[in-house]
Amino acid sequence: KGLEGKLTRALIHRLNLDPNVRVVNSGGDAVISGEIIVVKNTPLRETTQDRPATMVVSIVTSFSFYDEVEQRPILTAVRLSSSQSSSAIGRVEIDGGEVMASAEEAASQELAKTIARRTVGMW
Repeated sequence: KGLEGKLTRALIHRLNLDPNVRVVNSGGDAVISGEIIVVKNTPLRETTQDRPATMVVSIVTSFSFYDEVEQRPILTAVRLSSSQSSSAIGRVEIDGGEVMASAEEAASQELAKTIARRTVGMW
């Protein structure tokens, strides 16, 4: 389901790479929750017809991490942008035939990696 689904799938995939983590629908030891605050499409380069040729997709999220076992928040409303990780992530060459979906996918993957590292990776 759109960008939210891409980010959710990317985060689940990233978490499943950790052998000490098992993603479940309910009843887990911890909960990661969040929302997409804004998606920005910023042109980096234009064609001679003043149309975007290269765009960068930046996803801004807010997420929280809650320890269900100890009944306490570990992280609360942490704001994070995919562009904080790498300016090359989420870049799409429109005049090269790429589509925005590929930029969204790349930005989602990078953001999921950062969220996993800042939550489960530090738990």
